Amino acid sequence: MRTQKGDMMPTGSDPVDHDASNSATMSGVPLSWDDFTRRLAESLGRMAIESFLILSLPADVAGVRAYVQFAHWAHDASQGLRTEAAGNKNLPGTRPLTPAQEERLEALAWQCPDTDSAVGNYIRDWPMPAPFAEVAAVAVRTLREVYGVAEPAELRFRYALFGSGDVADLALGLEPEERPLRPRSKPSRRPSAGTLSPIVEQGLRRWLRVDRLERDADSDYPIRVGSALIFVRVVEDELPMIAIFSTILAGVEEGPALFAALDDINRRIRFARAFSIGRTILVATELPVVDITADQIAFACMQLGSLADHLDDVLHGRFGGGFAFEGRPTLVN
Repeated sequence: MRTQKGDMMPTGSDPVDHDASNSATMSGVPLSWDDFTRRLAESLGRMAIESFLILSLPADVAGVRAYVQFAHWAHDASQGLRTEAAGNKNLPGTRPLTPAQEERLEALAWQCPDTDSAVGNYIRDWPMPAPFAEVAAVAVRTLREVYGVAEPAELRFRYALFGSGDVADLALGLEPEERPLRPRSKPSRRPSAGTLSPIVEQGLRRWLRVDRLERDADSDYPIRVGSALIFVRVVEDELPMIAIFSTILAGVEEGPALFAALDDINRRIRFARAFSIGRTILVATELPVVDITADQIAFACMQLGSLADHLDDVLHGRFGGGFAFEGRPTLVN
């Protein structure tokens, strides 16, 4: 991500300069919380559709960190801005949230994690157009009052699209999260048959924080995410791939209105597709496996799971149908 250069605006009533530096200090003057909150509010309003922004503390020695993240789904009320605050499933096991921290999150109107959800974060959804100043204020209070961030300079950020493509820089006044560079000389590697499943299982165990995974009768990995059930399928043949899909609603009456709604969803999302087969609505994506990592697999599963958990509520309200867990066998990871 390109870092812009320029002068930072001092704390006050003047608007934030979008050409300001993404460095937390300028001329030795630290970025204040008031200034950062204004920058964050403006940046949230400039996020591209189907993009995400993560504000985090640097990772500890185990690679785990506290964070608040934002996902900008679309510019309408049905698919708006989702915010998440890290829950115990995504925090170090040696430093879980204390009862006081959990009470503070609830006081800030964060929705408690679903005990059956694999995501495990606190969630707040904001319809569009979102009150970006309020969203920024809640995020900053969460970082300070719950996770104990002393000053904005401690934070790092990551901003990108869910799919491929570039995004314009956000003038947050923070240093970007350091991403390890892959050596240019390293050749591309496609896992051979028999080597892809261990990579998938490593990513799923790390995401779900479990030691053992269950497969269903089709050899898929079923995983519950909120009210949705996603399946991870490993195809190991001459052209190996990873398929992630969810049957979000069953028994839906097909017709022009449903097809128009699915077309509209597909115009808005980039990393997956929504479609219907035999009165069943699904969302799905496939991952290329060249140089695939366990972390990339886990991230893709989490994002498709969040999308499925969102769309089943949206489409059920318009077209009815049955959710995944109505009569579904209980064997899930």
